[in-house]
Amino acid sequence: MSDYDYKIEVFLKDQIQRLSNPNILEFGVSEGRSTKMCLDICRKKSGKLFSVDIDDYSNLFSDKNWTFLKT
Repeated sequence: MSDYDYKIEVFLKDQIQRLSNPNILEFGVSEGRSTKMCLDICRKKSGKLFSVDIDDYSNLFSDKNWTFLKT
C-alpha cells in the first residue's frame, strides 16, 4: 500500500464513514483513488460527492451521487 493510499484509508475514510448523508467537496481528482473511496461511502450513506479539477476527469465515474466540475 502506498503512503498516499495509507493516509486515505487511515485518516480520511474513517472520518467520512462517521457522517450520515455526507456532502463532500473534493479539490483535485488525479487518478481518482480518493474519489472512488468517497463515492463508495456516498453510495452507502445517501451522500453526494462534488469533485473539482482543472483537467477533465468526468469520464472516470458515472454515478448519480457524483458531480464533476471542470474549472
